[in-house]
Amino acid sequence: MPLQRTSLEKFLAHPIGCYFGGPTYVGWSFSPQFSGGASWGRPTVEDVETMVRGHDWHDAAGHQPPIDVLLDASATEHVSAEVFTTYVRRVVPRVPFFARFIRRQALVVPPGRVGAVFAGFYPMFGGLTPRYRLFRQPREAFAWLGYPEVFPHIEQLIQVERDSAPVLHRLRDALGNGGYGLSVDALAEQLRVSTRSLQRALADAGTSFRVEQQRVRLERARVLLDDREVKLDHIAQQLGLSSTSHFCAWFRANAGLTPAQWRSRPPPPQPPMPKAPRVGT
Repeated sequence: MPLQRTSLEKFLAHPIGCYFGGPTYVGWSFSPQFSGGASWGRPTVEDVETMVRGHDWHDAAGHQPPIDVLLDASATEHVSAEVFTTYVRRVVPRVPFFARFIRRQALVVPPGRVGAVFAGFYPMFGGLTPRYRLFRQPREAFAWLGYPEVFPHIEQLIQVERDSAPVLHRLRDALGNGGYGLSVDALAEQLRVSTRSLQRALADAGTSFRVEQQRVRLERARVLLDDREVKLDHIAQQLGLSSTSHFCAWFRANAGLTPAQWRSRPPPPQPPMPKAPRVGT
């Protein structure tokens, strides 16, 4: 059964047989008893906010709890501290809902350090559902939940979404590797596309060069500010801003706090170290 692409708002109202997607994620509902999602690449804070909102379908017509849920993070390459903090802040208040509505949950984790972040999240909070299991391969996760025939449909859907915005993925990689101070023309040349083609691809993905540049620059500013030994004039220079006063005004406009307020904020609570979870094969 092919799923129909829709907006997040429409998905939340009528999720069955539909999916929504973005630059690094997709969320879907295959049937009244089976839903899921996937992430890849380098999700941003905005991506995570949207992905988590996609779980708020408990008031929608059609679902018949308890349901099975599959989350595939096997192609996720990087999770920043800010992205992880956002995920925790958004997911934890929803745990009571998950416990009531979800019967089983499968999480497909990537290898290495990123996989350890995902794998450690569940036992950190005592498990988000009564029954969950971690996997390395999506096919095994679908089989464990009892939906092996759904696997090829979702794999094809994810591939279509990933192929729809390759320029955006490459741009985000370039910006994240220090290119946030370059102009749109310079980055277009680096990506070997015309400026016009780059801007058109970004518009098709629902974003713009300025939005992507500001997002990466703000994330970098927060990281630099967290090191209190780094002076503001050095941060301004690192971000390609003309002066310390320019940086302070820019940061307040984009972060809602002054640099001094950011540095004086209380640190987030540190959760206990999780036990090593069992990963299915």
